[in-house]
Amino acid sequence: MIKLEKKGAILILVHLKVRRRINISFLLADLKERYGTGSSTFYSALAILENLGLVKEEILYREGRRNRIIELTNKGDLIAEKLMEINQILQL
Repeated sequence: MIKLEKKGAILILVHLKVRRRINISFLLADLKERYGTGSSTFYSALAILENLGLVKEEILYREGRRNRIIELTNKGDLIAEKLMEINQILQL
C-alpha cells in the first residue's frame, strides 16, 4: 500500500500547504470539523507523514504550556503542491 493512501494523510498535507505552521490541536480540530477526521486516524496518518519526512513537529513552551507545532518539510511542500495541482485538474 502506498503510505499516502492512509485516510487523512492527504488532507493533512493539503491543509498544511494552505495554513503553513499550525498547532497540532488546531489542525486536528479543523480536519474534524471539515471532514469528520477522528483523532486516531489523524495521529496515525501524522505518524506516517513524519516517518516519510513530509512533516516535522516543533515543541514550544510558553507560560508553562507545551505547544506542538506542525509544518511541512521541503519534500512535503512539493508533494502537497502536486496534490493541489491534481485537485485543480479534477475540478475541470
